[in-house]
Amino acid sequence: MAINPIPGFGNQGFAESADALAFFLAFDTAFSAAYQTTPVWRNKIANDRPSVADSELYGWMDRIAAMSPWSGPRTETGLQAETLRVKNRPFQLTVSINKWHLADDQHGLYAMLPAQLGQQAAKWADYQIAAALLDNLKGTDGLSFFNSAHPIDYYAPSKGTYTNDYTSTALNATNLANVVAAMRSRKAQDGTPLMVEPDTLIVPPALQYQAMTLLNASFIAPQTLGTVTQVGPNENVLKGMLNLVVLPELAAGMSFQTFDEDGNKVVSASGSDTKWYVAALGHAVKPITWQMRQAPIIVNRTDPRDPTVFDRASYVYGVEGRGAPVLTFPFLMSRCAA
Repeated sequence: MAINPIPGFGNQGFAESADALAFFLAFDTAFSAAYQTTPVWRNKIANDRPSVADSELYGWMDRIAAMSPWSGPRTETGLQAETLRVKNRPFQLTVSINKWHLADDQHGLYAMLPAQLGQQAAKWADYQIAAALLDNLKGTDGLSFFNSAHPIDYYAPSKGTYTNDYTSTALNATNLANVVAAMRSRKAQDGTPLMVEPDTLIVPPALQYQAMTLLNASFIAPQTLGTVTQVGPNENVLKGMLNLVVLPELAAGMSFQTFDEDGNKVVSASGSDTKWYVAALGHAVKPITWQMRQAPIIVNRTDPRDPTVFDRASYVYGVEGRGAPVLTFPFLMSRCAA
């Protein structure tokens, strides 16, 4: 917006510079383009769930038992309903630009700003999902998502537990095969298989080469395979067993600003170069859901009469969004650490 020049103050007067006006006009377009084209991975490993309220209630029922022999009256099985409420959390990214610095920018330094904001907005969900995995938030059974004592039957502790958190388990052929077998062997309350079919290996960049070798090589030469000592290369029976997803956000030293389960602003736990994950993503419900209340939008304070511009000679741009990661059924994913 231009203001008519005051006589005696020259042609420019108090008007916004031509460069600033061009910057404002192009800002939204550049932001949207970057937001749409930035590579993200959340759609590879998580369900998206639109949210229409302050929080969302997730409901599910016990798995229906297998058919049983019919002799005499029918045997009725009562079904237990469970719920989990997840609150949406607000996030923001705000930058200020000195009015005079923008007007005098001769090198186009500020021209990169809209794209950078768009990239960060696009990666917001990825970062929060990574933080949820690193912080090991609670799953649907009320325990930390990765835990060594998940109940097989929430209402009958005597039926035992299962683990989806494996320690002293480096990424190699034997351990990968064992974890996949353990996930396929997980059972429901009635003792029948849960029909979990692992299909994806998730690793930090440091384990990418090892993971690619295990999943793509035609021959491998492990020192042992199961309990058998190997001599020389063997046909790789793991080839093509799982898809591979490499997440830089899980690397050692990575951490993210987030909320804890009580709504306190915290910094997430750090990533690790030795932790890897196996997930079953082919089910109707994935082990991770991204709950989106408000997709990121860009807002600004650039009117010359705005107090921020008028009093402080600063333009302000802000991105805002609301949402939350949800870790769902623990039997659909496993964490392993060397």
